Amino acid sequence: MDVVIQGRAVKLLTTIFDRKEQNVSIVKTVPQKTELLPSAVNSPLPRSSPEKQGLDSSLLHNFIDELYYNGNVFPHCVMVIKNGHVVCECGYAPYSLETMHVTHSLCKSITGIAVCMLIDEGKISIDDSIGKLFESYSSPLNILRPVKTTVRQLLTMSSGVVFNELGVVADNEWIKSFLESNIRSSTNEFNYNSMNTFMLSALVKEVTGQTLEEYLTPRLFEPLGIKQWLWEKSSDGNCKGGWGLYMHLEDLAKIGCLLLQKGVWNGKRLISESMVREMTSIKISTPKSAGDYDYGYQIWVGRVGTEAENSFLFNGMLGQNIVCFPEKNLVVACFAGNNSMFQQNDFFDIVNRTFGKSFRPKDSLPEDHEARKRLRAAEMNFSSDSHFPAGRKNFAGKLFSFFGGKARKEKESTVPEEWLYLNGKTFSFLREYTASVSLVPLFIQTIQNNFSDGLTDIVFEFTKDGLRLTFVEGTVSHVIEPGLGHYKNGKIEFHGEVFAISSKAVFTQDEDDRPVMKLDIAFTETANVRKIKIFLCDEKIFLKFTETPGIDFILEGIEATIGDIRSNKIIDMIFARADTDYLIYKMKTVFEPEFTGRERKELHK
Repeated sequence: MDVVIQGRAVKLLTTIFDRKEQNVSIVKTVPQKTELLPSAVNSPLPRSSPEKQGLDSSLLHNFIDELYYNGNVFPHCVMVIKNGHVVCECGYAPYSLETMHVTHSLCKSITGIAVCMLIDEGKISIDDSIGKLFESYSSPLNILRPVKTTVRQLLTMSSGVVFNELGVVADNEWIKSFLESNIRSSTNEFNYNSMNTFMLSALVKEVTGQTLEEYLTPRLFEPLGIKQWLWEKSSDGNCKGGWGLYMHLEDLAKIGCLLLQKGVWNGKRLISESMVREMTSIKISTPKSAGDYDYGYQIWVGRVGTEAENSFLFNGMLGQNIVCFPEKNLVVACFAGNNSMFQQNDFFDIVNRTFGKSFRPKDSLPEDHEARKRLRAAEMNFSSDSHFPAGRKNFAGKLFSFFGGKARKEKESTVPEEWLYLNGKTFSFLREYTASVSLVPLFIQTIQNNFSDGLTDIVFEFTKDGLRLTFVEGTVSHVIEPGLGHYKNGKIEFHGEVFAISSKAVFTQDEDDRPVMKLDIAFTETANVRKIKIFLCDEKIFLKFTETPGIDFILEGIEATIGDIRSNKIIDMIFARADTDYLIYKMKTVFEPEFTGRERKELHK
């Protein structure tokens, strides 16, 4: 079975890496991502001045400043909770605390909580074999080779099962494929695999008859006042478990607070104290390259001897984190959009340097009204991209260094004369260059298994309110109206899925004084951004697309998952004959395509 799935995965990767071919899903899925309207959480945590909870307002001010100006973290939203009270909360424009955000692997910890609740209830045991628990899925192969993987091994990422994340886009029968997959030589070592967590989600349904979210609703979500979320499902109706959850940052922070309170919420015990202790203690060591955290039960635990010691972490790639400090009764929650797979990002250095092992908060401090006023002003300034705090414009220049060029002296809120002649015109592209190009980042397309028909046309319209751009992709048209020099909210509907966006257009010139329009399109519920440069070239336009996370992150992710494919000798021979530099070049043409558009004059006769 592994060989078949690996072959399909290679086929998909080959198609994705060839921009002349339209990307087509090789497994059937249904649209998952519905529209999520901005809203406040239903049961907010109490608010407090930092000093009442023993924290200095100046410390928090410096903290949110450093996250932003660092240039590597790219925070979207951050909250600091002390003693169950929110003492600092900040949304960095164009992102907002009222927007539900993808969690990626952060939600693995929530799935782990559900399974530990099952153990508390006596419905399963930590050392039960999943072969026995999933007996209804048994096949002749399992009779010849019994499944010995235990619940403990799933919880600690030590199952050794080869079927991994890449199988998600190459196969629909995830449970069957997991149970029939090969096992590595060692099953006592940490080997991160999101399919372990999916099997925990499927286990909840197999044991209780309820999906993971149905099981958690009365036991976790309702007691914590969590009423809004989206958890995407596999083709068999199971919550994905290890990914696919969208939720408010504050609601996620509550779950961290619950574990700090040893499983008790508003006087009611939701998880046993002993199980909380087991979940948040080190069960298996992890490679030091992953960061300063070892692993408990689907929860990262601060490694002894580091500033992360005596803390635990819910972690999702690209910057989704809930960091908990039990001894300090403190939670730091953050959504972001960076290039980190695990804990290599500067975020962890900043958090642990500020709140880690060496930090000793007071029970309370005298009120510092001036410092608190400055903190609140900073929170408000970061939430509005039209009111930059001191120095932020310089950082914004670095943020858009991808675009190159030099800033215009004229106001960014006006359209330069040289662009107005495009009004009402349509520009078309050769299929061989844009068959796989989309306004939607390829990262999102792959995660959602929902691919574009390829970009065919762009229509320019200048209105009294600004700019309207229509990107035509086959039968789908995406209309965006970016703000001129500022972000403007909108949405994109993509083959049944709806994504909130915030977009901005800036007119400038490149180093050769060519007019350039720079488009920045933030998919505000995700860690992804689409960036486009459009150059005026006589009667043509020239476009450069990039996306973040970018090519470096994609290469790292493929390297992490491709090893199991290459363990198959036949497939490894194919990769071995490929020129590595050429493969990287092919990937860059897909993730950073450049192409020319010509006016469709026949439409304007």
